[in-house]
Amino acid sequence: FGSECPFDGFEILIFKAGGANGISYTLCPYCYNHPPFEDLAIVNQAKSANGMSCVQCRHPSCPQSAVNLGMCLCPYCRKGTLVFDPTSRPIWKSKSRC
Repeated sequence: FGSECPFDGFEILIFKAGGANGISYTLCPYCYNHPPFEDLAIVNQAKSANGMSCVQCRHPSCPQSAVNLGMCLCPYCRKGTLVFDPTSRPIWKSKSRC
């Protein structure tokens, strides 16, 4: 993907699953396995979820974080953030981070 994680210097990867209409997201391999935000690690354990993707990152200098890709309040739940999906080109999409 051509960028590095500001926390650890690992290269940012793109995860894709499910073909053309499937999911895709960016992640740092280290942060995915060792989330740098303690509260996020606790939430993931409670949900039996795996690690942290870049869109969950709150680091202000991370180009893939919700801090930089967030567009507006989620129109569906009014609590989350609507986030630009940089992996969706050439047909640009946004994702709800609720």
